[in-house]
Amino acid sequence: MGFLDKKTCDICGKEIGLLGNRKCKDGDLCKQCAGKLSPWFRGRKKTSIAKIQEQLDYRKANKKRVQTFSVSRSYGTGYKILVDDNQKAFMVTSRDNWRDANPDVVDMKDLKSCDIIVIEHRSEQHKEDGSSYEPKRYNYEYTFNVDVIVKTPYFTSMKFELSKMGDRPTDKESDEYKALMKEARRIQEEFKDGEFRLDASDGNDIDLDDEELEDDEWKCTCGQINDSNYCSACGKPKPAGDRWFCPDCGKENHGKFCVNCGRKKPQ
Repeated sequence: MGFLDKKTCDICGKEIGLLGNRKCKDGDLCKQCAGKLSPWFRGRKKTSIAKIQEQLDYRKANKKRVQTFSVSRSYGTGYKILVDDNQKAFMVTSRDNWRDANPDVVDMKDLKSCDIIVIEHRSEQHKEDGSSYEPKRYNYEYTFNVDVIVKTPYFTSMKFELSKMGDRPTDKESDEYKALMKEARRIQEEFKDGEFRLDASDGNDIDLDDEELEDDEWKCTCGQINDSNYCSACGKPKPAGDRWFCPDCGKENHGKFCVNCGRKKPQ
């Protein structure tokens, strides 16, 4: 079989388009079926089709739980943690129409900890001619990153940025910073046994962990992992410099070699 031979999805049986294949350990998955998996799930390429089907069955059952989910408390502004005291469960979602989005409902008994890391990003200001001020001047930006650690069969980490898109505070004394700090403390009180840390960074990248990315995924500077052209957390577009299409098979890639046919990225 050639690289351009038509493939069918091992879940739904439909033909997979040229750039729509999502490889699994022992088969192929179409983009539509892959989109039904948990957004917190990682490691698709190392997962068998049987396990993928098992997760999709779980996601169908999860949708029923979502429909009966009753919000008792809410935390956050962009991404939200919603708690249902009746179900003794919670979910994390950035969607206002969350019932349609099918966020994972996690039982409180499966919550392990919650880490909150506030990162200060500093970038130097320069004069119009590019030279530095004396003394040096800096612009600041603060990100409030939350990592909810859980024990489920399909994912163990739910990472997100607490602030809304475009609303990162630039001053520790600002009302925006104080409001996010207050909300972070509320979350820490609800989800105890976690770390609360303040970090400083001279760059713009957030790197809480070195997650292994799939061939169709990319990590935004806000820390969110995505498989579309825009970040689902902050809205930033996929970096153009990391994206190229193989001249032999047409596959979209982000590394040095084509994940489909193995051709090296053209210089």
